[in-house]
Amino acid sequence: MNSNEEFVKDKIQASYNSVQIVEGEDPPDYYVITNTKKILLEVTNIEDIYYDGVKIHNRITMEYGVGKICRDLNNLYSGKLSNNDSIMLYFQGPFFSTKKLENKLRIILKEITEQDQYPEEEKHEIEGGYVTIYRRGYIKDKIFGITGVITNEYTADIEYLAKLAISERILSKVDKMKKVPEDFYNGEMWLGLLNHSVLASNDTYIRVLKSLEIQHDFKKIIIVDTKGNISEVEV
Repeated sequence: MNSNEEFVKDKIQASYNSVQIVEGEDPPDYYVITNTKKILLEVTNIEDIYYDGVKIHNRITMEYGVGKICRDLNNLYSGKLSNNDSIMLYFQGPFFSTKKLENKLRIILKEITEQDQYPEEEKHEIEGGYVTIYRRGYIKDKIFGITGVITNEYTADIEYLAKLAISERILSKVDKMKKVPEDFYNGEMWLGLLNHSVLASNDTYIRVLKSLEIQHDFKKIIIVDTKGNISEVEV
Protein backbone atom coordinates (compact mmCIF):
# COMPACT_ATOMS: atom_id res chain seq x y z
CA MET A 1 0.00 0.00 0.00
CA ASN A 2 1.19 3.53 -0.66
CA SER A 3 1.73 6.12 2.06
CA ASN A 4 -1.55 7.94 1.37
CA GLU A 5 -3.57 4.76 1.77
CA GLU A 6 -1.69 3.89 4.95
CA PHE A 7 -2.32 7.39 6.33
CA VAL A 8 -6.08 7.07 5.80
CA LYS A 9 -6.13 3.53 7.17
CA ASP A 10 -4.26 4.58 10.32
CA LYS A 11 -6.64 7.50 10.95
CA ILE A 12 -9.68 5.26 10.51
CA GLN A 13 -8.11 2.65 12.80
CA ALA A 14 -7.53 5.33 15.47
CA SER A 15 -11.12 6.52 15.17
CA TYR A 16 -12.57 3.00 15.33
CA ASN A 17 -10.32 1.50 17.98
CA SER A 18 -12.59 -1.50 18.50
CA VAL A 19 -11.99 -2.83 14.97
CA GLN A 20 -9.03 -4.44 13.26
CA ILE A 21 -7.97 -3.28 9.79
CA VAL A 22 -5.93 -5.69 7.70
CA GLU A 23 -4.53 -5.47 4.18
CA GLY A 24 -6.72 -6.79 1.37
CA GLU A 25 -6.10 -8.24 -2.07
CA ASP A 26 -6.59 -4.96 -4.01
CA PRO A 27 -9.45 -4.96 -4.42
CA PRO A 28 -10.17 -4.23 -1.69
CA ASP A 29 -7.33 -2.19 -0.20
CA TYR A 30 -8.26 -3.34 3.32
CA TYR A 31 -10.70 -5.36 5.36
CA VAL A 32 -12.27 -3.88 8.48
CA ILE A 33 -12.83 -6.72 10.95
CA THR A 34 -15.40 -6.33 13.72
CA ASN A 35 -16.87 -8.92 16.09
CA THR A 36 -19.61 -9.73 13.60
CA LYS A 37 -18.55 -8.33 10.21
CA LYS A 38 -15.83 -8.36 7.59
CA ILE A 39 -16.17 -5.03 5.78
CA LEU A 40 -14.45 -3.99 2.55
CA LEU A 41 -12.50 -0.71 2.76
CA GLU A 42 -11.31 0.96 -0.43
CA VAL A 43 -9.09 4.08 -0.16
CA THR A 44 -8.37 6.77 -2.72
CA ASN A 45 -7.43 10.45 -3.10
CA ILE A 46 -9.69 13.36 -3.91
CA GLU A 47 -8.18 16.54 -5.36
CA ASP A 48 -9.16 19.91 -6.77
CA ILE A 49 -10.45 19.80 -10.33
CA TYR A 50 -11.73 22.19 -12.91
CA TYR A 51 -14.41 21.57 -15.50
CA ASP A 52 -14.20 23.03 -19.01
CA GLY A 53 -17.81 22.18 -19.88
CA VAL A 54 -16.85 18.86 -21.48
CA LYS A 55 -14.24 17.11 -19.36
CA ILE A 56 -13.02 17.03 -15.76
CA HIS A 57 -9.33 17.99 -15.38
CA ASN A 58 -7.02 17.53 -12.43
CA ARG A 59 -6.05 21.07 -11.43
CA ILE A 60 -2.84 20.07 -9.63
CA THR A 61 -1.59 18.00 -12.59
CA MET A 62 -2.22 20.84 -15.05
CA GLU A 63 -0.47 23.44 -12.91
CA TYR A 64 2.47 21.12 -12.26
CA GLY A 65 2.70 20.48 -16.02
CA VAL A 66 2.83 24.18 -16.84
CA GLY A 67 5.47 24.74 -14.16
CA LYS A 68 7.60 21.99 -15.69
CA ILE A 69 7.19 23.53 -19.15
CA CYS A 70 8.54 26.86 -17.89
CA ARG A 71 11.54 25.20 -16.26
CA ASP A 72 12.34 23.22 -19.41
CA LEU A 73 12.00 26.26 -21.67
CA ASN A 74 14.10 28.39 -19.36
CA ASN A 75 16.88 25.79 -19.43
CA LEU A 76 16.78 25.72 -23.23
CA TYR A 77 16.43 29.38 -24.14
CA SER A 78 17.21 31.75 -21.26
CA GLY A 79 20.83 32.13 -22.34
CA LYS A 80 19.80 32.97 -25.89
CA LEU A 81 17.71 36.04 -25.11
CA SER A 82 19.16 39.27 -26.46
CA ASN A 83 20.32 42.02 -24.06
CA ASN A 84 19.54 39.87 -21.02
CA ASP A 85 15.85 40.27 -21.68
CA SER A 86 13.37 38.13 -19.83
CA ILE A 87 10.24 36.49 -21.22
CA MET A 88 7.06 35.90 -19.27
CA LEU A 89 4.54 33.35 -20.51
CA TYR A 90 0.96 33.98 -19.42
CA PHE A 91 -1.06 30.76 -19.70
CA GLN A 92 -4.85 30.86 -19.95
CA GLY A 93 -6.11 27.29 -19.75
CA PRO A 94 -7.34 24.67 -19.64
CA PHE A 95 -5.14 23.00 -22.25
CA PHE A 96 -5.84 19.69 -23.96
CA SER A 97 -2.27 18.40 -23.63
CA THR A 98 0.69 19.89 -21.75
CA LYS A 99 3.08 17.76 -23.82
CA LYS A 100 1.84 19.19 -27.13
CA LEU A 101 1.71 22.64 -25.53
CA GLU A 102 5.41 22.43 -24.65
CA ASN A 103 6.38 21.18 -28.12
CA LYS A 104 4.60 24.10 -29.81
CA LEU A 105 6.09 26.62 -27.39
CA ARG A 106 9.57 25.27 -28.12
CA ILE A 107 9.05 26.06 -31.81
CA ILE A 108 7.73 29.55 -31.07
CA LEU A 109 10.51 30.42 -28.60
CA LYS A 110 13.19 29.06 -30.92
CA GLU A 111 11.98 31.48 -33.60
CA ILE A 112 11.85 34.34 -31.09
CA THR A 113 15.34 33.77 -29.72
CA GLU A 114 16.81 33.65 -33.23
CA GLN A 115 15.58 37.20 -33.95
CA ASP A 116 17.59 40.31 -33.08
CA GLN A 117 14.36 42.06 -32.17
CA TYR A 118 11.05 40.52 -31.29
CA PRO A 119 7.62 41.84 -30.27
CA GLU A 120 6.99 42.98 -26.73
CA GLU A 121 3.74 41.01 -26.67
CA GLU A 122 2.38 38.10 -28.71
CA LYS A 123 -0.73 36.00 -28.05
CA HIS A 124 -0.98 32.44 -29.38
CA GLU A 125 -3.91 30.03 -29.36
CA ILE A 126 -2.50 26.60 -28.47
CA GLU A 127 -4.13 23.32 -27.43
CA GLY A 128 -7.49 24.81 -26.51
CA GLY A 129 -6.08 27.69 -24.48
CA TYR A 130 -3.99 30.84 -24.94
CA VAL A 131 -0.40 31.73 -24.18
CA THR A 132 0.66 35.36 -24.24
CA ILE A 133 4.41 35.94 -24.55
CA TYR A 134 5.69 39.16 -22.99
CA ARG A 135 9.21 40.49 -23.52
CA ARG A 136 10.51 42.35 -20.49
CA GLY A 137 13.78 44.17 -20.01
CA TYR A 138 16.30 42.97 -17.45
CA ILE A 139 15.74 44.46 -13.99
CA LYS A 140 18.63 44.47 -11.56
CA ASP A 141 18.38 41.90 -8.76
CA LYS A 142 15.35 40.29 -10.43
CA ILE A 143 15.22 36.88 -12.06
CA PHE A 144 15.63 37.01 -15.79
CA GLY A 145 15.00 34.25 -18.27
CA ILE A 146 11.68 32.56 -18.93
CA THR A 147 8.98 32.51 -16.28
CA GLY A 148 5.29 31.69 -16.36
CA VAL A 149 1.93 32.52 -14.82
CA ILE A 150 -1.13 30.30 -15.22
CA THR A 151 -4.82 30.97 -14.89
CA ASN A 152 -7.49 28.36 -15.60
CA GLU A 153 -10.91 29.45 -16.81
CA TYR A 154 -13.03 27.18 -14.64
CA THR A 155 -16.20 27.56 -12.64
CA ALA A 156 -15.69 28.96 -9.14
CA ASP A 157 -18.67 27.06 -7.69
CA ILE A 158 -16.75 25.03 -5.10
CA GLU A 159 -19.64 22.74 -4.15
CA TYR A 160 -20.40 21.99 -7.80
CA LEU A 161 -16.76 21.07 -8.42
CA ALA A 162 -16.72 19.00 -5.21
CA LYS A 163 -19.81 17.13 -6.42
CA LEU A 164 -18.15 16.35 -9.76
CA ALA A 165 -14.91 15.26 -8.09
CA ILE A 166 -16.48 12.99 -5.49
CA SER A 167 -18.92 11.48 -7.99
CA GLU A 168 -16.02 10.52 -10.26
CA ARG A 169 -14.11 8.94 -7.35
CA ILE A 170 -17.13 6.94 -6.16
CA LEU A 171 -18.08 5.66 -9.61
CA SER A 172 -14.51 4.59 -10.38
CA LYS A 173 -14.43 2.53 -7.18
CA VAL A 174 -17.90 1.03 -7.74
CA ASP A 175 -16.61 -0.68 -10.90
CA LYS A 176 -13.45 -1.85 -9.15
CA MET A 177 -15.31 -3.35 -6.17
CA LYS A 178 -17.51 -5.47 -8.43
CA LYS A 179 -14.46 -7.71 -8.85
CA VAL A 180 -14.58 -8.80 -5.18
CA PRO A 181 -16.48 -12.10 -4.70
CA GLU A 182 -19.49 -11.67 -2.40
CA ASP A 183 -18.40 -14.53 -0.15
CA PHE A 184 -15.24 -12.54 0.77
CA TYR A 185 -17.18 -10.15 3.01
CA ASN A 186 -20.46 -9.55 4.82
CA GLY A 187 -22.13 -7.34 2.25
CA GLU A 188 -20.85 -3.99 3.56
CA MET A 189 -18.35 -1.64 1.89
CA TRP A 190 -16.70 1.57 3.08
CA LEU A 191 -14.87 4.19 1.04
CA GLY A 192 -11.99 6.21 2.54
CA LEU A 193 -10.99 9.46 0.84
CA LEU A 194 -7.82 11.46 1.47
CA ASN A 195 -8.80 15.08 0.89
CA HIS A 196 -5.97 16.93 -0.88
CA SER A 197 -8.23 19.84 -1.87
CA VAL A 198 -7.26 23.40 -0.98
CA LEU A 199 -10.75 24.61 -2.00
CA ALA A 200 -13.16 22.07 -0.50
CA SER A 201 -13.07 21.14 3.19
CA ASN A 202 -14.24 17.84 4.64
CA ASP A 203 -17.51 19.59 5.57
CA THR A 204 -18.00 20.64 1.93
CA TYR A 205 -17.70 17.03 0.77
CA ILE A 206 -20.03 15.83 3.54
CA ARG A 207 -22.71 18.33 2.45
CA VAL A 208 -22.32 17.21 -1.15
CA LEU A 209 -22.53 13.52 -0.22
CA LYS A 210 -25.79 14.02 1.65
CA SER A 211 -27.44 15.32 -1.54
CA LEU A 212 -25.68 13.05 -4.03
CA GLU A 213 -28.04 11.01 -6.21
CA ILE A 214 -25.67 8.55 -7.90
CA GLN A 215 -26.09 4.81 -7.25
CA HIS A 216 -23.37 3.04 -5.27
CA ASP A 217 -22.97 0.35 -2.61
CA PHE A 218 -20.78 2.15 -0.06
CA LYS A 219 -22.56 2.18 3.29
CA LYS A 220 -20.08 4.59 4.85
CA ILE A 221 -17.80 7.21 3.28
CA ILE A 222 -14.97 8.51 5.46
CA ILE A 223 -13.01 11.64 4.55
CA VAL A 224 -9.60 12.37 6.04
CA ASP A 225 -7.81 15.64 5.32
CA THR A 226 -4.03 15.99 5.14
CA LYS A 227 -3.92 17.16 8.79
CA GLY A 228 -5.61 13.96 9.90
CA ASN A 229 -9.06 15.42 10.62
CA ILE A 230 -11.73 12.82 9.95
CA SER A 231 -15.36 13.18 8.87
CA GLU A 232 -17.85 10.54 7.81
CA VAL A 233 -21.34 10.04 6.46
CA GLU A 234 -23.53 6.95 6.22
CA VAL A 235 -25.31 6.81 2.90
